[in-house]
Amino acid sequence: MGELAEHLSTVLPTRLNVTGRNEWEQIAPNITAYGLEAALMKHEPSATLDAAIAAAVIELICPQEGAIISRVISGQRTLKFSRLIPHLLKPSEGVPILTTNYDRLVEVACEAAGLHVDNGFDGSILGMSNPEEAEKNLVRSEQIVSSRLRRRKRPHARVFKPHGSLDWYQGAEGPVRYVGDLNLNRLIVTPGRSKLRKGYDKPFDEHRDTINRIIERSTRFLIIGYGFNDDHLETRLTQKIGSGTPTLLLTRDLSAKAKSLALANTAVIAIERADDISSRIFFHGKSVEVNTADLWDLAVFVDEVLNP
Repeated sequence: MGELAEHLSTVLPTRLNVTGRNEWEQIAPNITAYGLEAALMKHEPSATLDAAIAAAVIELICPQEGAIISRVISGQRTLKFSRLIPHLLKPSEGVPILTTNYDRLVEVACEAAGLHVDNGFDGSILGMSNPEEAEKNLVRSEQIVSSRLRRRKRPHARVFKPHGSLDWYQGAEGPVRYVGDLNLNRLIVTPGRSKLRKGYDKPFDEHRDTINRIIERSTRFLIIGYGFNDDHLETRLTQKIGSGTPTLLLTRDLSAKAKSLALANTAVIAIERADDISSRIFFHGKSVEVNTADLWDLAVFVDEVLNP
């Protein structure tokens, strides 16, 4: 968020008309005082400014995403999430993954580790938003068992992106997924109040509603790098955690809300950075420091805990 705030503050004043610059000048001081997300919650951007923010977000993220994916494809890099995948339970209905990021690195990490991805779009070149048809593509075999149809699916992850994705575009007949760059509006929800409004449009609402149903029946959670700053997404999640669902939270710096959640719920284990040589673990309402650097980091956690 810090890098994004700096990028917006640099490029937006040069691209906006007088009205837009005046509006941005009302928001900018609040970014320094409260942070980007809080500033945009405090002052909802107009449609014009929101579109300019979205364009700047895409401009910042796309090149960085492309550079990382290029290194993965060339064998120069293995994504940390790819290293986690062999250790995950893989239910027949798929590994549910909720990400608030626009980039496609979670999808790349899954496929690089041999796990197929169901993102709710049906089609290889032009994917249309159609969760039912997309699910059918996962079926490997069908058989009748005791007068019931039983389907065997390939191992897969179900990726939900309620804030949108860099490869989602608004087509003439609805949302379309295309992995290349098009001169069309990409479907992303920018930080601030606009995500509360846009979040009820298709396909954002479908992803949010489905993941909420999955959260309701989940028996455990792994949460990576999330600060709990999305009230429109996490109401069910925090309620479920509060009911005693075992939860592991890994992040460099726990937000105030995440730390409160960890201290208030005995079923939560939260790990954050303490300093250069140690990590801080919250468990059963207390915290303790261990002499393992960066245990909060997913790669270190996999090496130290899952691959001891």
